[in-house]
Amino acid sequence: MTNLNHIAEELTWASNNSCQLVLKCNSNTIISHSRIFRSVMSVVFGIVLLLFATKSMLAETTNGISSPLSNAVVAGSVSVRGIVMHPSFRKWQLDLLIDGDRNRATFLAVGEKPIVSDADLIIWNTVPYPNGEHILRLRIVHSDLNYDEYFIPVTINNGHSESSTMPGALLPDRTQQLQTNTTQQTSTPISARRIEIDLSDQRLIAWENGIQVLNTAVSTGRPEFPTVEGIYNIRTRFLSKRMRGPSYDTVDVPWVMFFYGGYAIHGAYWHNDFGVPISHGCVNLPVNDAKWLYEWADMGTTVSIHQ
Repeated sequence: MTNLNHIAEELTWASNNSCQLVLKCNSNTIISHSRIFRSVMSVVFGIVLLLFATKSMLAETTNGISSPLSNAVVAGSVSVRGIVMHPSFRKWQLDLLIDGDRNRATFLAVGEKPIVSDADLIIWNTVPYPNGEHILRLRIVHSDLNYDEYFIPVTINNGHSESSTMPGALLPDRTQQLQTNTTQQTSTPISARRIEIDLSDQRLIAWENGIQVLNTAVSTGRPEFPTVEGIYNIRTRFLSKRMRGPSYDTVDVPWVMFFYGGYAIHGAYWHNDFGVPISHGCVNLPVNDAKWLYEWADMGTTVSIHQ
């Protein structure tokens, strides 16, 4: 009996001490969890503050045109201001889309340095341009030739008639060149590799030994700047080239192959309207297709252009 009582006392002592131990452990765990919770909340609060600060900074450095404001009425000389930047910045270009029509884009300015705070892009003389509702387009080109675009609708009201000396009207007339060269034939026999351009279908086909190796949509010259027809040969090539005219100035045009005068086959990173004739006479290709064609073709490769 004594032994049983002793055993009972031992069990009671063990039970009481176990409860105290468990309570002590639970208390330490609660304290530990509380500290972790406070630490996590401090980190979360810090992240929230950082996000608000970053958002505020980005709000002050947002790409795009800051002036003139959207739907502004402009006349005379106007300051066009904005911010243009990107981690892989290559260039920016400002154009006016006459009547909001991309096919009537008129070059205004180009820059090869980023602008990280709001500043003048150009002082724009609106007088040579027709009265009416148009769109300013700012394009920021990345090093991989992708780009971002920003648009601001504006109304020009200079009080003159709509017949104006818009710079686009000063573009060279290629009609005479077209008439004098549509019958021009090359004396070089068609080689195993040749390039065919179908103006009606807006397609470019690369042939090798009678087999199509590339078939892609292109953009040739619009009606007022038609692409020449005939049979020619690639005569000069450039990995990239700045191409300029009275109504455009485009740097870093990639994979350029001239086949007659100022007419070339090249990549176009500034639009995605392939299949529609919108160029000033050159043959525009998607950049990846232009690169492939450039690496495939050689000097002297035949270029056949027809309706």
